[in-house]
Amino acid sequence: MEEFKQIKSENAREYALRYLLHQIVSLNLSPGQKISDMEISKELHISRTPVREAVITLVNQKLINSYPQKGLYVSYIDPHIVEEVCIMRKAVESELAAMSCKLITQSSLDNLYDTITLQKDYISSGPRRNLEKFLALDKAFHKEFYNICDMGFTYDTMQSVMSHFDRQRNLSYRINIEHRVIKEHTDICNALEVKDEAAARKAMDKHIGAALLDQAILKEKFPDYYC
Repeated sequence: MEEFKQIKSENAREYALRYLLHQIVSLNLSPGQKISDMEISKELHISRTPVREAVITLVNQKLINSYPQKGLYVSYIDPHIVEEVCIMRKAVESELAAMSCKLITQSSLDNLYDTITLQKDYISSGPRRNLEKFLALDKAFHKEFYNICDMGFTYDTMQSVMSHFDRQRNLSYRINIEHRVIKEHTDICNALEVKDEAAARKAMDKHIGAALLDQAILKEKFPDYYC
């Protein structure tokens, strides 16, 4: 629980929301699992009111289901919502990749390549293997394109729906897609380096679209996680 100590800048509701989002997206709370606002409030050492407020937010985001007389349950992964988010990401990030060919600096390109290098390190078989850090770097890689194109508002808007996509993305690493992700990231960077807009757009589109190919495998392998 140490990583979930309350940050000074956040109130109790924000703290509870951050905790629940992490637990749901990371699959520490499994799809379909029953949860208790009382147990969460005890775990976080806060009152039940901010936990309930956080739960309402997540019910509205379709990440928690509330059933009268039954209680609260983590929602199942909805393949249609994942597909919708995937389409949104392809539309936005494929264009950002193309735009970045004109806007990227050497420093930003170096950051992207450094991210790939660290990702390789974190999926090695040695003591530095750390899938959680690999996933954090995956998000950082994609955020860099929003930064390059000065699209902070668009990034924040996309984050409001990314939790559904991120749940499946975290699940997909159970079928060992790490090396493919690194190859796709490298292809994107190679296109940026030679300022090939069409290749950058195509590489990003292929990379994000792979989530839909993974989905068929995941639904078969983890049927209890999907609705």
